[in-house]
Amino acid sequence: MDYSVKSIYNLLTTIITLLPFLVFSQDIGTDYWYISSPELRYNLTEKVEIRLRPYDGFLLSNTEKETNKFGRTELMVAYKYKKFMFFVYAKARTTGEAWIGPRVDFNTLTKNKKISLHAHYRYFTGLNGDSKVHQYVVTLFNYNLSKAIRPGILGYSRHQFGSDPLIFYGPSVTGVITKRTSVLLSYMKCLTTPRRFLTMFALNIRI
Repeated sequence: MDYSVKSIYNLLTTIITLLPFLVFSQDIGTDYWYISSPELRYNLTEKVEIRLRPYDGFLLSNTEKETNKFGRTELMVAYKYKKFMFFVYAKARTTGEAWIGPRVDFNTLTKNKKISLHAHYRYFTGLNGDSKVHQYVVTLFNYNLSKAIRPGILGYSRHQFGSDPLIFYGPSVTGVITKRTSVLLSYMKCLTTPRRFLTMFALNIRI
């Protein structure tokens, strides 16, 4: 079994193992949110990277309310400096809002390269009257179980100024399919809003 096929096999095995914990009937009044996020990455130079998310899909579901669906397109230009990346970040929703702002990433590995840490901060200013100022803090701890599978803990926090923050934490698994392609699946619970859960699927492709 070659590396790419073995990677896909290991990833599917992990997803199937986690599936019973991710799929269950909705309780009345409980929010189940879903994000699907494909991302294309291209190295313009050794230090400059361009990232494009053509369409992030959002589904906000609750049995007591109508399901809310919308999409978002995002464009990032990054400059790499040691363990940091500095971004100019623009995004727009299908519902009419648009934002621009900075993003700062930090990535590091332990000495034995078994545990990795990713953390980033984003701040967005609205480009029209409907677009509120907000910020994100994202953290990801991964254990490099193998070349293909990295279980971890994902933290995803969003704060729109003037409202309560949303802070999600939960288990994740990153699967390396090829040297240029990886996926992340996470199921998180909101720590600031009772009965709210978030499932996230991210696909990264380097071109």
